[in-house]
Amino acid sequence: MKVIVCGSIGYGGIEEIRRLQSFLRENGYYVLNQLTVDYSNVEDFRDKPDLWEKIVKNDLEFCEKADVIILIVTNPSFGAMAEVIISAMKGKPIIAYCPKEVKSPWPLYFATAVARTDKELLDVLNLIKSKKIKTSPKIFTTNIKSMHQTQKSSKDE
Repeated sequence: MKVIVCGSIGYGGIEEIRRLQSFLRENGYYVLNQLTVDYSNVEDFRDKPDLWEKIVKNDLEFCEKADVIILIVTNPSFGAMAEVIISAMKGKPIIAYCPKEVKSPWPLYFATAVARTDKELLDVLNLIKSKKIKTSPKIFTTNIKSMHQTQKSSKDE
C-alpha cells in the first residue's frame, strides 16, 4: 500500500512529516516522498509563480499515486487541505493524524478515520489494508442523504 504524508510546511511541520514518513517505512509501508522541494523558508509566494506551480503539480501527482492520504493535523496548511479534498473526492481514504487537539472541523470532516497516536495510525492503516474500512467521501454521502430526505418529504406531502 502506497501512502503519502501531508501536512504544514510553510507554517512549520516539515520535521513531523519526515518523522512520520520514517516511522511508516520502518513499519513496512511504501511511503511516497513529495518533499522534493523544501520551501519551508519561503516567506512570500506572490512573485514566485513558477515555484508554486511546481509545488502544486508535484504534490497532486504524488496524491494521485497514493492509495491512502495521511494528513498531519497539528498546524494549518492550505496545500495539505486542498490535497485532502481533491483526494477525498476521488474516493481515496484519508487518515487525520491528530496527536494534539484539533481546532478546525474541516480536516476531520473529510477524514475516513482519525488516529491520535502512531499505534492508532498503524491500526487504521491495517484496517484499510484489510478492507475493513472503506471510504465514501462525506461530501457525496451528505448530498445523497439530503437528496433522499428531499425525495421522501416530497412523497409524504
